[in-house]
Amino acid sequence: MRLAIACLFVIGPVLAQPAGLPDQAAWFTRPGVDPVPAANDLPARLAETISAARKTVSASFIRLDLPIVLDALIAAQRRGVAVRVMTDDDMRVHRFAVPLARLEAAGVPVRTDDGLSWAVNLHHKFCIVDGTWVWNGDWNATVADAARARGSALRVRSPELARRFIAYFDRLWDGRPAGIGAPSAPTGPPSQLAGGGSARVFFGFAHDLAVVVSDEILRAKRSVDVAHAVFAEQRVLMSLVEVARRGVRVRVVTRSTPGPARVEDACARFGIPVVRSTATKTVIIDGARVITGSWNCTRNVDHENVVILQGCEAIIDVYRRETEAIIKAGAGGFFLPADDSGLMPTDRQRDRLIARLAEVRSSTLGRSDGDVGLDRSADLVRIFGKERLCVEPVRAAWRDGDRLDGSRQVAVTFERNTAARGGRVRFVVSARALSQSHGHRVSRRIRPIILDAARVENLDAPLTLPFELDLPAAGSWRVDLDAFVATGEAWRWVASWSLPPRVRFLAPHIGVDEVRRHEVTHDLSASAEAWRVQRQVRRSPDGFVAAGLGARVQATGLGLRTARTFVARVRVTSHGEATTRIAWSRNGTQWLPDDGCDVPLLTDGEPHAYSVDLSAVPAWNQAGAVRALRLEFGLEGRGAVFHGLSFVRDAHLGPAAAGTFKASDGKPRSLLEVAGAGDPASGRVWVDRQTTLRVTVQSPDPSGGTVPFLLLVRRGVPSPDESFALDAFKIPGRLCFRPHLVDPPGPGVSGVADSTGLDPKPFKKPGPAPVAFEVPLPRSRTGDALVLQAVFTGSYPGVSNAVTVRVR
Repeated sequence: MRLAIACLFVIGPVLAQPAGLPDQAAWFTRPGVDPVPAANDLPARLAETISAARKTVSASFIRLDLPIVLDALIAAQRRGVAVRVMTDDDMRVHRFAVPLARLEAAGVPVRTDDGLSWAVNLHHKFCIVDGTWVWNGDWNATVADAARARGSALRVRSPELARRFIAYFDRLWDGRPAGIGAPSAPTGPPSQLAGGGSARVFFGFAHDLAVVVSDEILRAKRSVDVAHAVFAEQRVLMSLVEVARRGVRVRVVTRSTPGPARVEDACARFGIPVVRSTATKTVIIDGARVITGSWNCTRNVDHENVVILQGCEAIIDVYRRETEAIIKAGAGGFFLPADDSGLMPTDRQRDRLIARLAEVRSSTLGRSDGDVGLDRSADLVRIFGKERLCVEPVRAAWRDGDRLDGSRQVAVTFERNTAARGGRVRFVVSARALSQSHGHRVSRRIRPIILDAARVENLDAPLTLPFELDLPAAGSWRVDLDAFVATGEAWRWVASWSLPPRVRFLAPHIGVDEVRRHEVTHDLSASAEAWRVQRQVRRSPDGFVAAGLGARVQATGLGLRTARTFVARVRVTSHGEATTRIAWSRNGTQWLPDDGCDVPLLTDGEPHAYSVDLSAVPAWNQAGAVRALRLEFGLEGRGAVFHGLSFVRDAHLGPAAAGTFKASDGKPRSLLEVAGAGDPASGRVWVDRQTTLRVTVQSPDPSGGTVPFLLLVRRGVPSPDESFALDAFKIPGRLCFRPHLVDPPGPGVSGVADSTGLDPKPFKKPGPAPVAFEVPLPRSRTGDALVLQAVFTGSYPGVSNAVTVRVR
């Protein structure tokens, strides 16, 4: 039974040919369509191309096992055609050994790329017939691809183009270097195609195909459509962003985006739609140029090719129409929809404010910095663009006591600029790691702020919008706010602001320049008495100055108990070194690789105090006792100044963590317990990542009667002075963290229950207590913290004690 494939088939102007083939044709597979008209059968089209051969067939396929194609190759060999087949060495030995052995048994010579100095794929899918016909594309001639994969192929008549393919094929066939170790391949003028138009071909190694594709994209004037199943090439991404910022309409179709380059984030930031779908390997520029071939849009360098077509309208029209159909059928959308359960309360607040701005004046919305619980603010720093916009962000506010728990609360105030022309404006929040070059990180939760003419007109007073940023576990981050203006179907990038403080987004267990006071338990000032210079350090009145590579100082004779001493405050000035390391020894002589904690530094040349919660570091808790400490600087440590280190008593969650209920002796009652390692009486426990939370809630009723409750959970440890009164819910006591209210308080505690900062559904337990139950641990990283606290209603309203759960 022949395999079913539906393909789109277009024929250009037909000249009388000995083989009876049209000059130009292109096909796209459509898996799953059955039955398939014979004229649209892609395997049959390749077989007929081979069957038309009178003199030569030179085929290069990484994968080849279609019986109809094998039969055509064998038949051509038997009628005297000089057939050569080139394939990948791994594929010949493993996956396609049987069909290739069949060719060799029939006298068809088969060679591979074996013997190269570097293991690469021979990733071509081309066939040259009689030095005249060129078959090329991204479709594999295999049973699997014929049945399930989306692919494309074209066939053109062009002796000029065929000569270039044959010259390249001969080098591979003879085992000569192709690309590396070989003379650079000249591109020459475009090859003319029978039936009109031209084509240029470029081969991997001989050319940097990513640069070839990027250069073509940068020439775009109106539109670029990219359809690549795998998209991971950063240079191509950068070229798309560059033309998008000029106002060129860009669309991307892909199945996956592996690797460090943040393809989807970058596209979302610049308003480039990304459609999730199986895709071919096609780029269409201005609707007039098509880039196709076997090249994958990845960092890998293989034996592969790209062909750039221009002027052959019949073929280009096929690619245009098929790509448009893929885009319409695919699933798109980077940002979560407005009704998605994954949105946090802050996101819903912001969306509602923007929605209401279409109907009412901003002066009636009444949001301010204080309404979102933030206590510090500063003007935004404009870092790009001079164009004045009709609406601009002017100030940012943040909470100084935020423990940098992997999320960060900020608020941005927008004002109308009546001196600038109106129009649609788009704002996007993103974050960039200062020590990496993988592009900006964009949260799917923080949907773009789009202000149309009606909203701009209603902005009669400053409008403050809240954000809750989700940042990775470590590194120094700068948070930006980009502005775009509508240009046709695209968004043109016109300005960018940096949110202050610019680089104070560090690891979730590290705070910087916190204003709250601590009780010092161990003071290790930067003095000769406390610290001993080990290497590459000189003393100064300000402390110890790193003087070279591997600078470090060491303090010995300590007796720190890690169960009781875990908040270290280290004071450092750095001009260039981005990280310092606190290392410890359990016995004073042996230093284990895991016994240490990296501390990201601000490199602004100013002194900063870093509060490091070592309870988030499993090795510290496992040490039990510490006899010696080291402070180590890295490759760029020269000039960094170490001012001292102290251990402080952590107030942990503050008074609100004790809860409302007390025992007969006046001490707080422990009504909430979470199973885990550590001392439950301290309010801190450790749990493994692959586990569930085993929670026990006791009844506040002294007689043991049942009382309904709701369990609230916050990701991250709040500041000790943070708390939230439940007076509006007629419940005495205070929560140890400030929830983000979804709706104005109403009857009962429903408003509180939906304001945990996490998806509250797994944590709602409508009681009654006492009860023991298990809930899934939210997706967490090692060192992350969750704070749990129960709210009781009914006859005994109040708040339980709080428990901090650390993930190890």
